[in-house]
Amino acid sequence: MHECERIKSKGGFTLTELLIVISILAILAVLVYPSWVDSLRKARRTDAIQSLLDVRANQAQWRANHTTYATSLTDVGYASGTSRDGHYTIAFVGTPNATTFTVTAAPAGGQSSDDCGTYAINQDGPDQTGSYADAGCWNQ
Repeated sequence: MHECERIKSKGGFTLTELLIVISILAILAVLVYPSWVDSLRKARRTDAIQSLLDVRANQAQWRANHTTYATSLTDVGYASGTSRDGHYTIAFVGTPNATTFTVTAAPAGGQSSDDCGTYAINQDGPDQTGSYADAGCWNQ
């Protein structure tokens, strides 16, 4: 058998076929990536919601033992000022007093471009007024 015939008889991909496959994969990646990132952002919203619900529960417990709501995040379990998974920054709005408090979870890092933006909760429950996350964001 001649050397050229042996090479032709072997199976495999040509450079053109390989480039076509790589191009198709690249196109699929461009189409799928934004959807994947959006799904990831939606999943991370749970971090904000759960952290705020924790603060609210801890505030209720604090007030049951004191005459006012806690004024320090340390007292309600968030000394670092970040949410449980670190995707949000937790902060009080103003200073809590004997009857009211409001705490927010502002998106941080990769979560910063999330459409829902900042979540807020107060002594009565989720605060969906103004520029805070609306009911649709809280119910996802």
